[in-house]
Amino acid sequence: MLALVEKVQNIQSRCQTEFPPASSLVGKFTFASQSYSVLESAGKLDIDILFHRKPPLKSPLNSPQIQMNGSAVSYQPGEEDKTKEESDIVKGAVSVLYETRDGSAKKSTEYEYTQGKLAFAEDESRKSISIPIINDNEYENDMEFYVILKNPEGESVEGLGDPSIARVTIIDDDEPGEFSFDKASYSADSNGMIRATVVRTKGSDGVVTLQYYTLDGSAFGGDNVRTADFKRASSTLCFKHGETSKQILIQVNKDISTYKNFVMNLKNLSLGAKLGEYPAAVANINGDEIADRVANLITDSEDETWMGQIRSAMTVGGDEDEKGNVIPPSMIDYLLHFISFFWKVLFAFVPPKNILGGWPAFVTSLVLIGVLTALVEQVSI
Repeated sequence: MLALVEKVQNIQSRCQTEFPPASSLVGKFTFASQSYSVLESAGKLDIDILFHRKPPLKSPLNSPQIQMNGSAVSYQPGEEDKTKEESDIVKGAVSVLYETRDGSAKKSTEYEYTQGKLAFAEDESRKSISIPIINDNEYENDMEFYVILKNPEGESVEGLGDPSIARVTIIDDDEPGEFSFDKASYSADSNGMIRATVVRTKGSDGVVTLQYYTLDGSAFGGDNVRTADFKRASSTLCFKHGETSKQILIQVNKDISTYKNFVMNLKNLSLGAKLGEYPAAVANINGDEIADRVANLITDSEDETWMGQIRSAMTVGGDEDEKGNVIPPSMIDYLLHFISFFWKVLFAFVPPKNILGGWPAFVTSLVLIGVLTALVEQVSI
């Protein structure tokens, strides 16, 4: 709403050079102002047309104003100068034709074409016309059209004055909204699918399109999940008027047993739409990293006994491939195990960390480290 107020204030500032009609306009038709503004949602615009029967008083209070509610405030006709003679007042019935003309705003799309004839009785100097404004719920740039006066008639009519052409600015107040993922990360389900939701907030006016696409991370995309970690995706989402959420489905390789991820992004939104809190999200394959760490901690806890520590110290460990499969120990693994076997078994006698809050393990470790440091120092002399 603040942005709309600023637009109206800018239009109003351009009109500050207008002044109340001078005596030269007596007997002529004019619009009350040369510029008008109206919100698209107002539905109509009322415009005043004046026939100047007498010279108005020049007063700062008669300066033009513009409102946001679809009604234009016109010049206030000046009070009659008491020094003027009654003969200075133009009398008689008069009439004038009016008609709308396209600008950047087009008839039947942004406004309804309007034309007609205004007949002023002998005692009338002001009449109003109403122009329907079409609210299409689609975000657009502000547009303009024009209203003209023509063919003035009447014995006392001098013609058309200035302004006889009025510019009307239609201010678009539709809110297409902000678009983002509903959370920062997603994990694949048991069926090997990433199900991400794009949400629309802070407005849902009009049809909006946007594109989404994937970027490789530790996981690599391809056209087939049998040869890749996930199926690469790039497509367009179309939100209808009032629609607030859409789901994206991305297939991943279910055979992967290690943690991998890739990124999903949003881009190229329709005019007026904006990116929200999460314009990108991380897609996790085979659970998230935190879950894997918790699982590793649970597995490690099985060895938190003296027998478990001794058993682990005497076992030659191998590595795992990217799918979590155990690789048999190599000759290097056996050699390193033989060299460090004494120290592995020695430190296996350190009390497990789950005993007495870990204090025995802490103190014993410090003692063994001190002994090891002293031996190294003696050997180096």
